[in-house]
Amino acid sequence: MAHELPIEDDGDIFGSSQYNKACAVYAHFQVRLAKLQFEERSGALVRADEVRTSVFNLYRGYRDRLLNLPDRLSAMLAAETDAVSIHQVLAD
Repeated sequence: MAHELPIEDDGDIFGSSQYNKACAVYAHFQVRLAKLQFEERSGALVRADEVRTSVFNLYRGYRDRLLNLPDRLSAMLAAETDAVSIHQVLAD
């Protein structure tokens, strides 16, 4: 004879206890969502994709300016023979 599980009241699994837990979890997340929406609307939070886009554009601008340095400085530096003058051009 195969071992059979005893027939139990499934009230603990599917009954009011589980329903109450599910309701509590749902209410908890609804409160958290409402808090996040309030903070976003009040300006305390910003969307992550907006931050990523802004940071990307900021650093792309830095990169573009750095890559533009040889074009801007080559003629000025080619005319200089004094190391101090060259240093000053680069520092400026």
